[in-house]
Amino acid sequence: MAELTEKQATWLVGLRRGQRISSGLGIVLVLLGAAYVVWAVKTFDPRADPREQQAWDRPVAALADLYRPYLPILKAIKPKTDVEQILHEGVTRNLAFSTGVMILLVRVMIGSLVCLAGMAALTVVVERQRLLELIGQLEASEPAHQG
Repeated sequence: MAELTEKQATWLVGLRRGQRISSGLGIVLVLLGAAYVVWAVKTFDPRADPREQQAWDRPVAALADLYRPYLPILKAIKPKTDVEQILHEGVTRNLAFSTGVMILLVRVMIGSLVCLAGMAALTVVVERQRLLELIGQLEASEPAHQG
């Protein structure tokens, strides 16, 4: 087997050192993604108006504004009968529920992607470790072949 160049040897040392950082990053991503999904599911209230619920993930929570153009239409409708009142309340609750489900799904998708990125990083760490061990074994056995 050929000798490693100085650049290649330095690169391998850097890879070996970076294994802990990469595995730590992967674990953190998995935990953050899973925690975000759990938080999203726990905070979802199917009866609440999502526009009134302030959350720390403001860009995602701001998706409730997509339904804002329909609110004046609903407010302009003045039900005259009990049936119309029931239907109006049903449509209003359905709009709030649809908005909440949309936000929940976006949060679950983001959390799942973060979790998946962490799992991919951990997979890279595991497979890279196998290769680094193989390279280490080859480096250790090389002097015996040269003698």
